[in-house]
Parts: sequence; structure tokens; C-alpha cells
Amino acid sequence: SAHCYIAEIDGVNAAWCSVIHFPHPKTKNIKRIHRVVVKPDYQGIGLGARFISEVANKYKKDGYRISLVTSSPAFVQGLHKSREWIMTRKPSRTSSNPKDIPSLNKTMSSSRLTASFEYIGDE
Repeated sequence: SAHCYIAEIDGVNAAWCSVIHFPHPKTKNIKRIHRVVVKPDYQGIGLGARFISEVANKYKKDGYRISLVTSSPAFVQGLHKSREWIMTRKPSRTSSNPKDIPSLNKTMSSSRLTASFEYIGDE
């Protein structure tokens, strides 16, 4: 089940994200930050990175590992510079070939770059 989080600034919902359990064959305590959205008026000021770090820290305190996959150039650049996140997979093309899966042809872009990160906190 997913949990939804909202960042509010002066009574305005400025950003959202969800956190889902990440099924892994060996590691059972992984959560993934999923579907991060920052309203256009609040983009470019570091709100998204700060917001997801706060959410990730909550789960880390509860003993979970937190991962994130993003195609946002701003997130890739910002998280790569952060001391709280480590890049676990450098930007690369999506691994699935949408031509092999007809139902995904319209939902995936084989040219989209994605990178993966794991939250380590202030260590």
C-alpha cells in the first residue's frame, strides 16, 4: 500500500509524493519514493529535494532503506550533489524496449534517461 505526503507552504499544497513498498527477493525493508510532483511556481528552489529528503528520513528512522528512480534532470543534478543521497545507478536509458511490449508503447519513452538514488541521511 502507498502512503501519500504533501508539502504545504503558507497554506498551499506545493508538492506531493507517494512511498511504496519495493519488493526485493533478498532485502525486505526497502521503500521507494514514487511520483514526486512539485507545482510549477515552486520548482527550481530546491523544494522537491528537501521534501523527499524529509520523507526519506522518516522511513530511515523506522529502519527502512529508501530508493528513488527519477528522470528529472533537476533531481538527478540536485541529488547527485547532495550528501544525503548516493547515486546507485548512473543516468541510462530505460532498460525495457517498449516495442517488445505493445501495451506500453504509448506510456514509455525509450529515450528517457533515468537514474537511481538511495537515501543515506546525514552520515
